[in-house]
Amino acid sequence: MNRIYFLNIFLLFLILTIPSHALPIEVKIKGISDNILPTIVAVANFTNNGFEDEYRYEYCIVSNLEDKCENSIYRSSETVFIPSGQSWITDLILNIRNPGEYWFKVNMYYGSEKSTDSIKFEAYEESVQEEFLPPTVLTLAIEGIRISGMSLFKFAPYFSLICIFIVFFILYKKKKEERFYRIAKQKTLTTIANLRRMKK
Repeated sequence: MNRIYFLNIFLLFLILTIPSHALPIEVKIKGISDNILPTIVAVANFTNNGFEDEYRYEYCIVSNLEDKCENSIYRSSETVFIPSGQSWITDLILNIRNPGEYWFKVNMYYGSEKSTDSIKFEAYEESVQEEFLPPTVLTLAIEGIRISGMSLFKFAPYFSLICIFIVFFILYKKKKEERFYRIAKQKTLTTIANLRRMKK
């Protein structure tokens, strides 16, 4: 009777600690953290509900949900150590070439069975954006010369007229000075001639 009593207690303990619906190992893809080509990153959570600590898992990217990882060129497999009763979250990384809609699949094996999960996502090409670079001193200098040249070109007709005006003004002033000296010289010579006559 004692054996039956202790056996019932043990079975009750197993029922309370390990739910009947729980698999020995469970895998859940929490989401895609990077879907920009070429690198695709999925975040997966593995939970060990069994008594073993070492499991083999594989993950792949396929075009159709029905496709198997074994037939995919985007595939990887590893072995992981997860203590019983604990969980492990990791990034699963694969590289693909072409944009489009895909499925990311994960299979965790225990014995001849497996726990699996999948998620649909769309892969995009990286958009190329021109990087803004601050202008250098040389760039600013060249731009300044260009603007100055354009301004000078626009101002060229007025500049020519101003130069002609200045030349005529200089010639006019020079002729005026020569006339002034000539008149002054003539008056001086006349004055000297008058003085000589007076002395005689």
